[in-house]
Amino acid sequence: MKKLFAALGTAVLASLLAGTAQARPADCTVNSTTYVCDFTQQGGDGSFTITARGKDTYILVMNGDGTAFGFFQVQGRGRNVPVAGTFVRSPADTSCWINADVGRTICVRARATRRR
Repeated sequence: MKKLFAALGTAVLASLLAGTAQARPADCTVNSTTYVCDFTQQGGDGSFTITARGKDTYILVMNGDGTAFGFFQVQGRGRNVPVAGTFVRSPADTSCWINADVGRTICVRARATRRR
């Protein structure tokens, strides 16, 4: 329970600091839906936020043991809602995090840059 409250506090802090980090365009896949999103790294531990207009905002907060707590905001508005269970990095695709407890997969890949 202490870890959950610590993660909640960290997630709130991460959302408050989101404006200070540089967002980068990325390709995000949540379950089987892929869309262009903004990826913002939070702190130096691998925690991150993904946002996109008209989509839910997802926040993954690293737990220090190779797992992450997940939170979401419905279409980026409102409070952070915890996702049940924990996320683990996919051994098959390291750009993805899997939460078997709720059947959710979040993948973030850098967008290819065009050369002129």
